[in-house]
Amino acid sequence: MRTGLGSTRPKANAPEDGLQPAAIAEALSDPVVGALDGTIRSWNAGAEQLFGYRAEEIVGKPVSILYPPERLGELKEILSRLRRGEAIPQFETVRRRKDGTDVQVSLSISPVRCPSGEIVGTAIVHDISDRKRREDIQSFLAEASRLLAVNLDYHETLSRVAELTLAHLADWCLVETADAAGSFTQVAVAHRNQDKAELARELLPVIDNLERALQSSAEGEPLARGVALVLDELRGKLQAAGVEAYDPVGERFDPKLHEALSTRPVEGTDSGVVVETVEKGYRLNGQVLRPARVVVSD
Repeated sequence: MRTGLGSTRPKANAPEDGLQPAAIAEALSDPVVGALDGTIRSWNAGAEQLFGYRAEEIVGKPVSILYPPERLGELKEILSRLRRGEAIPQFETVRRRKDGTDVQVSLSISPVRCPSGEIVGTAIVHDISDRKRREDIQSFLAEASRLLAVNLDYHETLSRVAELTLAHLADWCLVETADAAGSFTQVAVAHRNQDKAELARELLPVIDNLERALQSSAEGEPLARGVALVLDELRGKLQAAGVEAYDPVGERFDPKLHEALSTRPVEGTDSGVVVETVEKGYRLNGQVLRPARVVVSD
């Protein structure tokens, strides 16, 4: 695809183009963005498909809307070089879609002089997300295989494999092992926001104990009221940090979300359904922090 980035006054070494950026955009099926002084002026169907914005939504907006915050320094460098009439060789980078997701691209940028005398940076861009994903998977598999081959301590190895996924594949990873009865035991958890995850994980047993204490106390007792106040405050702090509890009773058992402590027959209930929650599960920003510990119907 072709993307215009930035605009300057004419330079002697900038190539001339007899077409206006809007005409170029309409003539090509590839995504094309024309930008003048950092403002988007033209937008075609290919750009809409890639980035998710309709022309009426984005024309007139700053081209920086397509850049993740950590890439804004890159935009400044691109515009600076275009002002000097320099072409920018192909390089790999990241751009941002309307839905907030990032897309990995490769692009090269050339300054093109419009009939008005202004210079528009026109980029040829390729979506390389699929290729980068394949490379990340291959790199992960190679490193995970190496770890599994050289370390006999499977707890340590699986913890390192979980951490390895954060660099290549995911924002979080939960590793569980299954015993002969089919019950799962958590052996490793890794989270991209590790400091917050560790703090929350340390507080979860405290909440569990406070909940048990509250359940065993008579309603209305001063101690029960004090425990309830502390529990509410802890829950509020965790919720503000993005931690939420979930109780899966009645749901189908899912090893990604639940840890089965035991099974028992329950009349009128299909097998594989959570019939009791021993300890609630918790998520951090939508990702499993601790699976719910449950009893499942057999």
